[in-house]
Amino acid sequence: MKTILPVTVLLTMFFLLVVTSTITKSPICDEAGHHIAAGYSYVKTGDFRMNPSAPPLLRIIMGAPLLFLNLKIPMDNSSWVTINSTEFSRLFLFVYNKNADLIVFLSRLPMVLISTFLGILVFIWAKDLYGKKAGLFALLLYAFSPAILANAGLAMLDMGCALFIFMAAFQFWRYIKDKSVYNVLLCGIAFGLAQSAKFTSLVLYPLFLLLAAIDILQQKNNRLALTRRAIWHILLIFLTGIFVLWATYGFEFKPLLRNAPDIEEKVGYIKKIANSIPFLDGNRAANTAVYFAKNVPIPLSAYMVSFSGIAKSFTVGDQSLFFMGHALSSGSKIYYAVLYFIRTPLASLLLLFSAIFLFKRRSKIGTLGNLFLILPIILIFLAASFSKLQGGLRYILPMYPFLFVWMGGLVTAETKKIASRVVFYLLCFWYILASIAVYPHYLAYFNELVGGPGGFGYKITSDGDWGQDFKELKRYMDKHDISSIRLLCFGTADPAYYGIQYENPGEEELEKPIAGKYYAISSRSLSGVKWADKYKPIDKVAYNISIYHVKDGEDELKK
Repeated sequence: MKTILPVTVLLTMFFLLVVTSTITKSPICDEAGHHIAAGYSYVKTGDFRMNPSAPPLLRIIMGAPLLFLNLKIPMDNSSWVTINSTEFSRLFLFVYNKNADLIVFLSRLPMVLISTFLGILVFIWAKDLYGKKAGLFALLLYAFSPAILANAGLAMLDMGCALFIFMAAFQFWRYIKDKSVYNVLLCGIAFGLAQSAKFTSLVLYPLFLLLAAIDILQQKNNRLALTRRAIWHILLIFLTGIFVLWATYGFEFKPLLRNAPDIEEKVGYIKKIANSIPFLDGNRAANTAVYFAKNVPIPLSAYMVSFSGIAKSFTVGDQSLFFMGHALSSGSKIYYAVLYFIRTPLASLLLLFSAIFLFKRRSKIGTLGNLFLILPIILIFLAASFSKLQGGLRYILPMYPFLFVWMGGLVTAETKKIASRVVFYLLCFWYILASIAVYPHYLAYFNELVGGPGGFGYKITSDGDWGQDFKELKRYMDKHDISSIRLLCFGTADPAYYGIQYENPGEEELEKPIAGKYYAISSRSLSGVKWADKYKPIDKVAYNISIYHVKDGEDELKK
């Protein structure tokens, strides 16, 4: 009972912070441009053509609550045939259906519940490893993390991916402790759910193999027999997982390129591979391969198409990344290291350094216990850092639960100094205060190293701007009696839906503002406005949208 009460309080506070902050935000770019409409089309039609950039499980979960609304799908529009996800989603949210706010809220609600359940698992694993106090501390770190709070209420894939990766690793930990067939099957199911969430979960393949090998090496006897058993068990886990993955596609069985986007591009890619195979007639092999891809049904064809697209983006890069004042097309290996240090509360960084410094004084959970927490952090972080497809802190969110559990062991460090305990509690208080202070604008959070949420973090990365603040902008305009505004804001949501009267500034206005006009420019767009550094904004909305108003005859006002 002593544990249930604080756990309930922390989870309730977390749930309320997420829900109440989420309803103040307009749908971010990927919600409005991809996930929500695609998810509903999956559950309504069983067709996975729309935006097949990830496995379907989490989008199905987002789309399921929308079945109660009996929404219209723009299947009569060319965007369905051409698989234009952005246009299809715009029509779905803002044209064919008139209740976008309700649609977005219902799509986000399952992610809130998933994120709350992940908090429970964080507490359980930390408690199992280090004790109840460590479990509560790990849960506190989770519940007040700005990164977690920012993403927990979004209809996105990242928190669901974090849950299923963490769940699979936790179940594999239970399997290592008790190698029963029951635990093998449970692990296989959890592994399959993770593979059905997002391609980040592919890190579980090398993770499980490494941990199983280390477990065997720690044994002194019968290593050969243990290796044989481990091979069969790992194989069964992987096969069960693949079966679960196929089930999330409704046991789809179709040709590889049927209802696939960019078919001609993929045909060219297939021909290129076939022509590169030695000792074969290139043209004949290419024609055979293309015929097979277009006509021969196979299981998991949609998954393979998705995987090929992500593999290409991972190795080549296909989206621009703003970092350190430059637009990068193929990512940066230090991007996530910098991002983590400027978007994590300073109190959390100090607690992490303390956990590392006091490592030898903590409760001993053994080499394997530590590796179960540290290896996923390393693999996820390295995979994201060496990928050329980078898109913000959310790409490394799956490592956070492991980090919080590992940091939870800090409370077991042996220290007799009262000052150390006082510092610990002060850091916890500072951590909570930093989180509450930025409410409800968690997406725009930056720490004190870069001046806080209203500082200069946006000049390092545009990660705080995902088009989430149209509701906040409308409230600001109403409060200050601004009837119309020149709008340059990132996002795929429709500003007009929120009652914003606006015009997009012309090219000449990027060079010089029109006197007397109000401008709303979001952080991601500021670098493209030549005069943004010359004039001081009169206000800032949600730490993200700068408001400018240059009066007639006003000279440049340096910041």
